[in-house]
Amino acid sequence: MSTDPKSRLNALLDLATRTLASKQTDSGTIPRHRVSAELFAELRSGGLAFILKNFGEKHPFYAEFDNNVRSAIPKDTERAIGVLKALKSDLES
Repeated sequence: MSTDPKSRLNALLDLATRTLASKQTDSGTIPRHRVSAELFAELRSGGLAFILKNFGEKHPFYAEFDNNVRSAIPKDTERAIGVLKALKSDLES
């Protein structure tokens, strides 16, 4: 199924927002924050596939996403949102 890049990017941003909203804190001596592993995996794989298809593996966006969006934690999810917003800005200009 082919969707236009802007629609797919908006869907990824929506997924990233939902992923961040799934934030939970583990109880314990040192509290650890995490997001839904399932949503995060969907976000990471979808984001990488989108960048690869539309920008290529050698584009800085690909490396930025691949290197900084690795763990199901809020910080990496926020990084994903940042890269996706930069992609959106690039597509709109």
